Amino acid sequence: MILDNIAEMVAAELKTNLHQNNRKQRNVLARAVYYRLAREYTPYSLQRIADLFNKDHATALYGFRMFDNFKLQPNLYTRELAAYETIGKVLKKVKVKKNETHIEKLIRYKEVAEQERDDAIELAEKAKYRLYRLTSFLNGYYKTNRYSKYAEL
Repeated sequence: MILDNIAEMVAAELKTNLHQNNRKQRNVLARAVYYRLAREYTPYSLQRIADLFNKDHATALYGFRMFDNFKLQPNLYTRELAAYETIGKVLKKVKVKKNETHIEKLIRYKEVAEQERDDAIELAEKAKYRLYRLTSFLNGYYKTNRYSKYAEL
């Protein structure tokens, strides 16, 4: 699973064990990098991301937001930022299919429905034009009295 791979890459890059259930700063910061990478490059929910370490979604959200502090003070978190950049480059090359949100799915359905409606209107206009041409042809054809010889029979 991609989450396991991300955790292994972060652990290898920062030389720590993310699965240790302690609050040592080294492990907490490494898990924050993992939470950020997992959230940005995978379609999984915060709960699913946090489940890897037996944490809840609030812990993952806190770690995800804590990563913003890394960017505000880059001198203090050079190792973590370097690991984030390195692993981020690798993950950009990996194509992970992101799930559509409900709103994106509705927008896509709306666009498809509008396209189908436009296609149906175009077909109806073509049929209307063909019917007009056929009726005008037949009206002109019957007025020529070409059928008068059959009327006597």
